[in-house]
Amino acid sequence: MRHVHHDAGPLLARLTGGRLDPPDWQRVCVLAHQISLTRAIEHLESLDRLDTGRIQILPHQVETVLAVLQRMGGRAILADEVGLGKTIEAGLVFKELVVRGLVRRALILVPAPLTTQWQAELDTKFGEQVVVGDRSRDPAFRGWEAHDRMVVSLDTAKLPQHAETLSALDWDLVIVDEAHRLKNPQTTAYRFVQGLRSRFKLFLSATPIQNSLFELFHLVNLLSEGAMGTLDGFKGRFIEDARGRVLRDAEGLSALLRRVMVRHRRSEVGLRFVERRVETFRLMPTPAELDLHDDVIRYLGRAMNGSEPAGMKALAFIRLSRMLSSSPRALAATLENMARGTTMEDAAELTDLARRARGVPGSTKLEALRAVIAQADERVLVFTSFRETIAHLEAHLGEHGVRTLTFHGGLTQREKDAVVARFRADGGVLLCTDAGSEGVNLQFCHTLVNFDLPWNPMRVEQRIGRIHRIGQERDVAIVNLTLQGTIEEHMLAILEQKIQLFTQAVGETDLILSQLKQADRFEHTLLELIARARDRRELEAGFDAWGRDLETARQAAEKLREFDSKTLALLDLSALHG
Repeated sequence: MRHVHHDAGPLLARLTGGRLDPPDWQRVCVLAHQISLTRAIEHLESLDRLDTGRIQILPHQVETVLAVLQRMGGRAILADEVGLGKTIEAGLVFKELVVRGLVRRALILVPAPLTTQWQAELDTKFGEQVVVGDRSRDPAFRGWEAHDRMVVSLDTAKLPQHAETLSALDWDLVIVDEAHRLKNPQTTAYRFVQGLRSRFKLFLSATPIQNSLFELFHLVNLLSEGAMGTLDGFKGRFIEDARGRVLRDAEGLSALLRRVMVRHRRSEVGLRFVERRVETFRLMPTPAELDLHDDVIRYLGRAMNGSEPAGMKALAFIRLSRMLSSSPRALAATLENMARGTTMEDAAELTDLARRARGVPGSTKLEALRAVIAQADERVLVFTSFRETIAHLEAHLGEHGVRTLTFHGGLTQREKDAVVARFRADGGVLLCTDAGSEGVNLQFCHTLVNFDLPWNPMRVEQRIGRIHRIGQERDVAIVNLTLQGTIEEHMLAILEQKIQLFTQAVGETDLILSQLKQADRFEHTLLELIARARDRRELEAGFDAWGRDLETARQAAEKLREFDSKTLALLDLSALHG
């Protein structure tokens, strides 16, 4: 197999010895390389090696990959509108370069919540294995220098203790998802990516222009230095105002972007995008359920003493707070585990709470779930965050004659495939955890129930994306179950009203979150609200204040989208893939 990097010793010896070729040879070699690359990639060899049962490749995606490899030399911004499959395009470029022996070492930089999803999709759809650069997410990770292929959180990779090692390595391919985060050349993330050595680069962003045309210049320059000329030259030719928001010579800029960017719009690819029908059942909890909820909140407030705990204790408290929105049986198991590892005084209180949780008669949510299942068509996908809740639902639904299947991260890939095949063939109810859902496509199912909700909006989007995606032929129903007066009800209001998560296209949430300070600490923000609240009234006030911050972030994101859309329309980027 051919590789990009070879032993540089003989070349260095020639250079130090002054044995140089004439300058004309450089032009000949560059031209020969361009000709050979163009002729070599007239069709995609990788298509014959993909399992068509796992992935559907669409014509505009093949068109994109050929443009990237033929015209752009493997360095490109993939700027398709949301929902058109930029991740598929990047995976196909990756696969094609691997098949041709041009890529051995690859680094994929993504938002932290998407690391395992990228890993799963590359494996299941393209048959390419990568390691997540985080031992807490992937036990196989043995260190930065131990793996040829990694998917890493950009926030983790840019840390000084990691960036130095990653920048010292030679990469054949670097992929950056949500690349609009690199719009500012003064940031640590921009400088880190700038310092990476790689022959091929892919930047993915549905919004490559947000605040200013200057951001577009810096993004393109990071991809291919000098492609847009100098900053002063770019400003003088294409920008009318000091802020970089008024475009001049749209045709000229479009011609330059043709060399580095591919963009398709939904209106031009000939795909039908189904609608989402979202229904939320705000259920009245029983007195026992609500009393238990409030007492656990009071315990957490005392245990945290007004400030968010750190490390493993914070994770344990987050888990406990989230379980308040799931089944009492799951909550009881967590309370018992916490009681075994704490002080005598806390253990007694936790044990009493666990006893009460096990004694809660019935489950309001469970009864509502049975009603939804009875009215749905032949298949229902039910998400919960906890294996304990899956076990409880499986037992209860089975007692009432409901056929269930379970899907979670503890299954092997062969077992997961078998579950999906049975769900497709026989229908029924698929009980699924977030860990088990990544990289799984269930377009043949049309009803999704959120039995409980993750606190991270990106996790909610990943759930929805299992059925609301390219290839879905029917409108989908999304049902949210929540108990009135609980943390989850406030959280649901944030997702519905402030982020508008359930009605917008999957993938746009990140733009809203990027306008928040410490957007990656979404779950911890909720824990801080619980820590500061002495009662339910103060908790509601905290959510109201946080909601106002999110409303401001959403309005800012809408302005960015509006500027992005208008500017790209002026550039007539619909021709960029031609």
